[in-house]
Amino acid sequence: MSRKNEFVLEKLEKLDEIINAFLDLKDFVYEKTIFDGNYLTTYVEKIHKYGNTFVIKRDTKIIGLVAFYANDLVKKYAFITMIVIRKDWQKHGFGKKLIELAKKESISAGMTTLGLWVHKENLNARGFYKKIGFIETGKTNKKQNFAIIDLLE
Repeated sequence: MSRKNEFVLEKLEKLDEIINAFLDLKDFVYEKTIFDGNYLTTYVEKIHKYGNTFVIKRDTKIIGLVAFYANDLVKKYAFITMIVIRKDWQKHGFGKKLIELAKKESISAGMTTLGLWVHKENLNARGFYKKIGFIETGKTNKKQNFAIIDLLE
């Protein structure tokens, strides 16, 4: 049992827990389109089936979330599909802690690379990822840049 005011990392195993965590952090998610129509359910069902979702909590309040896939056993490639931290808890090390957890879990699953997409205009996130070792690859789509980190370094 955790003590009051202690920060705890927790793996979410149940579909409804993951959906509720996303809804709880809805105001802080950069890409709001995941909440359009029934897309959230489809998105979270895929994460639940093939990926991992971890939250960091203080007491019962969710501070942040990371969802990622570490299941490409051929390319040994893991992918962060979502990371979000409540605005009032940003710049306190929680994003880094969740990325480190995703890296550790991905290495344990045999992955050698971890990637993510980041919105081009989201300069804070781009700076954060660069600071912790991600390198933008030059691969882009209309709104996002792709970044990777080598898990073997």
